[in-house]
Amino acid sequence: VLTTEDVLVSSLAACSIMFRRAVIRNFPEWFLSGRLGDWPLQVFASEHGPIGYLDHEMAVYRVTPSGAWHGLSSAQQLETKVGAYDRLNEHLCFRYDRLIRDLISQYCYRLALLHANDGDWRRARACATRWVRERPLAFLQTPLRQLRNAVGQQLAQRRRAPTASKGAP
Repeated sequence: VLTTEDVLVSSLAACSIMFRRAVIRNFPEWFLSGRLGDWPLQVFASEHGPIGYLDHEMAVYRVTPSGAWHGLSSAQQLETKVGAYDRLNEHLCFRYDRLIRDLISQYCYRLALLHANDGDWRRARACATRWVRERPLAFLQTPLRQLRNAVGQQLAQRRRAPTASKGAP
């Protein structure tokens, strides 16, 4: 049996979900226009009671690089999840605020690393700022070495990059 907290942390295989249509009557506008459908739908259903779970292989899930989700970059997937958590937190009237903010913080940390590795300092700084804002003491528990190494690698690449001389054509 899974609770809303369980579904917020980890979604179920989308192709094996069943629920009564009456459970969900009105969808929020953000859900209808968003990239994520299956996971928020599971959260909506979990609001009406625990979710039963059969631990059996019941379907095959095909992952293709051109799919709606797997066609996104890692950064795009994480940004989409952060946005969905923001909207779900509001939809759930902040009843799971601490859990959701912890999850957002983890995703923002990973985004900061991705953006730093790509040399996108503006976005890395924005994600790192949100990471700390969501969980002010998280940086004490997280190995900052990874973020520091990503920054160091990018600075080293900048130093090694040849610069064009003023007289070059």
